[in-house]
Formats: sequence, C-alpha cells, structure tokens
Amino acid sequence: MRFTVIMAILAFAGWSYTAPVQASSDGGCSLNWKLNHSKRTPCNNMAFLQPGNDTRTNLMLLMQDQRPTSIQNDQGTALFGWSKLGKLLYPNPKTTDDGFDYPSRCQTNKSGADAFVRALNQAKRLPKIEREALIEARRSVAPDCEDKNDGLGDLAKVPAVGSKAGKAFKSYLVSALAFYRGDFDEATIGFSSIVKSKPKSAWLREAALYMIARSELNRSQKDAFGNYGWFDPKKSDQGAIANAERGFNLYLKQYPDGPFANSARGLKRRVFWLAGDGAKLSAEYANAIGNASNNGIPKLELIAEIDDKLLPVLVRENNANDPMLAAMVLLYRMRTEGYDYFVDGELPQLTMNDLVAAKSRFADQPALFEYLQAVHAFHVTKDPAKVIQIIADDARRESYGYLQFSRQVLRGMALEAVGDKNARGFWQQLIQGANGFGQRDTVELALTMNIERGKDLSTVFANGSPITDQTMRDIILLRNAGPDLLKQQANSGSASSHEREIALYTLLYKNLTRGRYADFLNAAKLVPTNAEQYGPYYGFQYDYDYGYEEAAPKIPVGMFARKIEYGDYDCPQLMQTAAALNKNAKNPGARICLADYLRLAGFDEYWLDKSSPKDQLGGTKSQFPGKPYSRLETYKQLISDRSTPSSVRAYALYRAIWCYGSSGRNSCGGTEVPVSQRANWFRDLKRNHANTRWAKELKYYW
Repeated sequence: MRFTVIMAILAFAGWSYTAPVQASSDGGCSLNWKLNHSKRTPCNNMAFLQPGNDTRTNLMLLMQDQRPTSIQNDQGTALFGWSKLGKLLYPNPKTTDDGFDYPSRCQTNKSGADAFVRALNQAKRLPKIEREALIEARRSVAPDCEDKNDGLGDLAKVPAVGSKAGKAFKSYLVSALAFYRGDFDEATIGFSSIVKSKPKSAWLREAALYMIARSELNRSQKDAFGNYGWFDPKKSDQGAIANAERGFNLYLKQYPDGPFANSARGLKRRVFWLAGDGAKLSAEYANAIGNASNNGIPKLELIAEIDDKLLPVLVRENNANDPMLAAMVLLYRMRTEGYDYFVDGELPQLTMNDLVAAKSRFADQPALFEYLQAVHAFHVTKDPAKVIQIIADDARRESYGYLQFSRQVLRGMALEAVGDKNARGFWQQLIQGANGFGQRDTVELALTMNIERGKDLSTVFANGSPITDQTMRDIILLRNAGPDLLKQQANSGSASSHEREIALYTLLYKNLTRGRYADFLNAAKLVPTNAEQYGPYYGFQYDYDYGYEEAAPKIPVGMFARKIEYGDYDCPQLMQTAAALNKNAKNPGARICLADYLRLAGFDEYWLDKSSPKDQLGGTKSQFPGKPYSRLETYKQLISDRSTPSSVRAYALYRAIWCYGSSGRNSCGGTEVPVSQRANWFRDLKRNHANTRWAKELKYYW
C-alpha cells in the first residue's frame, strides 16, 4: 500500500522506478630519497607527475596548472604526504559537515534549522505565537543518526497551529522529523504534499522539492551499508536511486542557482556512484573540476572525493574522457606496485596499446599526452633514450607550471639513466626557474645525487652551493663524507650549528669505531659544553612519519663526553679508554671497555655504518676509511686471543653470548655464529671461568 501512495506522489513530478549499482575506496612509510618512484608510498610524493605519487597529488598538480595563482617553494618539501600539498594549495578549506567526521543526513541539521527559522521570520500572515512556537520546536531538534531511539518520534513536541502558513511550516517540520528519524517513505510523502499544495513561501516550495530527492537518496542506501561502512550494491534500492536522480535534476532545472544547487550537484555524484554509472559519474566530476571555482565545492574535498569514489570506477572501466582524470588513471596504471585494494587481483601494467588508445582524450592537451608517452618509456619499457627523444630541453625558463616542470625533470632523469655527462649542467640550469612548491627541492635532490655519484662531495658544501636543503646535506655527511670534509664542516664558520654538530657527531663516531683514536681525541675538543648528552641520533629517517613533519631531534654530540655508569665491568670513562687505545690499539681492557661504551650508549644498531639503498641519496660507498665496527667481532677476537687476560675473556664470552639474548637474533653486528658456537662459548665460560660473576649469572645461551 505505502509504495502505491509513494508512486502516486512521485508521478506528480513525472517520476518512475528503474536503475543499476556499484561502489569503491582508497588504501607506513619511510622516505626514499630519490626521484624515481614507480611504486606508491604515502610520504614519497614529489612535485612532478609520476606513477608513485598519490593519485590525489597528481590531480592537484594538474589542477594547479589551471589556476592563476602559484604556491612559492617551501624548503624541505622534496618528499611529502599529499595532505601537506593540499593544505598549502587550499588553506583554510570550507567545511560542509557541521562538525561531523563522517557523511550523515544529520550533518545538515544546524544549517537546516537556521534556514527554517529565517523562512519563518520572512513568512507573511503567520501569527507571532505560532512563529515563536515553530522556531522553538525546530531549535529543539537534535538528531543522532546513529541512534534510532533518539525521541524524535514524539510528535507531541510539534506545536498546534491554526493559520494556513503555520500549517505549511508545521507539515515541513513533521516531514523533517521523519527524515532525521530515518522514516524516508513518510518524509517523501510529507515533502511531496508540500510541493503539491504550492505554499506561498518560496523557501518552503524549493526546500521541499530538494528534500524529496534527498529523502529518496537516503532511502536507496539505508540497507546497503554494513556496520563498518562496507557497501553492498545488492542491498541498495534501485528504484529510489533513479527517483533521487530525477528529483535532483528537477530541482536543478527549476532552481539552477538556488541555495541547495551545489548540494544537489554533489548528491547527484553520490547517486551516480551508488548506481555504478561510471560514464555519468566521470562526466559529473569532469564538470566539477572545470568549474571548481564556481560550484561551491571545497577543492580539497572534491579531489579526495574523486580519488575515493571515481578512481575505482575509472580503473575498472578505463573510460575517463577528461584529460586530467585520464592522466591521473594512466599514471596510476604505470605503477610497478602499490595499487589500492579496490582492484581485484593484480592490475596489469599499462601497455603502449592502452596508452595509444587513450590519445583522443588529449586532443586539447598534446603536451600532456606526450609526457605520458615519455613516462611510459621511462617507467614501463625502461627506455630512457626514448624519453630524451620525446621531450626537448627547456631548462632555462624563469618559472614552470607543473606539467612543464614534470617534463623537464623526467628528461633530466633520463639523462642520468643514460650516463650523459651534461646531466649536472642540465640540473643547474633547471634550478634557476624551479620556484613553485617543491620544485627547487626536487632539483636539489637530483643535483645532490649527481654530485654524490661524481664523488666530489665538497661541491655540496662549497660557498654559493645551490644545495640548501638541510636534510640532503645531512645525508651526505652521515652516509658518505670522509674525515676531511667532516672536519671542515665541524669547524665551519658559515655552516649552521645543526650542520656543525651533525658533522662533529659523525666524525666522533667514525673516528672512534675505525680506530682513529688520536683524531677522536682532537675532535672531542670541539664538543660544546652545553651539548645534548643523550642519544644516539637517528637523523633524517625520523623527520617524517606518514608524511607529517616532526620536530627535528637534537644532535647528542655531548654523549661522547658524558659520564657513563658501566656497572657490569669496571671501565674508565670514554676519553680515558680512547687515550689508552691511542697508546696501544690492542689493549684488551680498553677494547672491551670501548665495546661496553658503545653498548650502553645505544649504538648497537650501528645506523651510521649502514649505507642507503644504492638508488637513493647516500647510496654510494662512504669515503671514510676503515671497516664498520662490530661488538661481536671484538668479542670473538678477544676470546680467540690467548694473551687476553682471563677477566676480559670471561666478560667477552658473556657479552658474545648475550649478543643473541634473549631473542636469538644478533644485536651486535658482524658475522653470524651458529647456535653450536654459542653453546661452546657457554661451556667455556662455565668450565674455565666458573668463579667469575659472568659464569654464575648466565643461565642460557640462545
């Protein structure tokens, strides 16, 4: 019976039932200091179009080229999370949710109440007592769409009215209560009756027509979402979806510039998403992008919505006609991995035939299609020489849009890949015009990597060097620099205090662990009296967490001078140990004490001894002479040396075994030893050093 009634009401607007359906969604992180990102990682976005960028970043960069304004370079943005770019491009975004953290029909309660009250105050022939009663009733509505037992069913709160205008507003209020309560059939009936009655209030006519469509939209999806937000298209109401589309179309036809027009357009996108209509959804978003400054949609919200709702459809159907949307999808399809979970199974990488088939979509943007061809050559077919043929040298502009900049960065990457000796000169020219957000940092990274590969590291720190990004300079000092360069920067009057301390910290650690004890003692004289004493310092790898910046930690150069409480073994302080080793590098007592200092100071991860991956900044061999230190290797040597005093040997056995306690994994570096060897050490300690504290304390070997 109720559907017969609703059908009759809907027929008033010329509606009938029909429709289809579908749905969607989006997907830790360490910084990878390189330009070539074929895989997606959330915090490794860069200011040029590439497969590894978040799809939202690529779309933002493409949209930014359509805007008259530009965002100036912000240092420290070679790598970033997409949200950082969004906040800079679209600061202080408008919100449409009235404080809700998730989409809900209740999110419009406050704005709806305000509009209702304004309309009441403008209504003619409405007695004051009825107006005040209706205002009080509407203000008292506080729906909670997560709780169906919120008391909204108590219509006794709705005041009695006698005037014709009062009855029309009361009818709207009752229908709104039904809507917020989730009785969408009743809401549709109520709002439709208002439209049919042609009330004198223009606001009532317009708002009711809008709310009919909104009620049908909510009815279409009320049973389709599970407890955790998962959408089941089989449970959506196809007829209600079709009615909602017709309703929003009718509203927009009658009120194209009405106060609900922007909302109606946005809800139409939801209708198309619920219906699984990829063609209409794509066209609607393309229109929204093209009119982003005029349609009232917060741009950052629009970009996130496209990524969440449209991208899965475009990936599945490959039918985006808008060049920006098509480019976003094609770049996504060129990833080597890192696809989001809405893809069923492994997504095949984009073929050249796929790309050629999309050419017609870029008739008005040939430079963008040409760039996509070059990206495919570089990332998919691994043919950097072809990139150089496709993209001409244009590295001497005063400024760059993001597509222009992307083209030149990719050309530079191709020059590096083929070993072109002029690659450095290309980057030096490009950096002059790299003024937009993230552009200079991108070129600085390229130039720093080129210099590092050329092994002339002092160029990075020379007067007038274009390498100003502190993290890149830190990486060179921590990973690659030799003793002379570290000493130079530790004493530099022009370097920042941070850089001097980074250089000194690295110099002290590597001198100490490479057996350069005289140099260590000399460098220790440079430690400021107020230096941070607690560490160790793990550096640039902790500057970001999933794309969000953290405060830079202090460099604990003072830890080499501070007093250490040894406890387990009677050792002097580090400076005395280093002095003893400077006199005799084979001194067993001093060697065991150096190992204990490094253990207690927290250096067991030996982070400063590790290289970055070869394809990243810092990936070349360190220019600091000597081998990385290992406590385990020191213990092995002391154990096997017959001249080692018994007390030192006992402690070396104890500590060598403890390198594997209690997880069974080596925490001391060096070459692994089998369990059988650890068992022999255990028996040696128990048998030959039975009276020592170490033999008595150790209960297991691992």
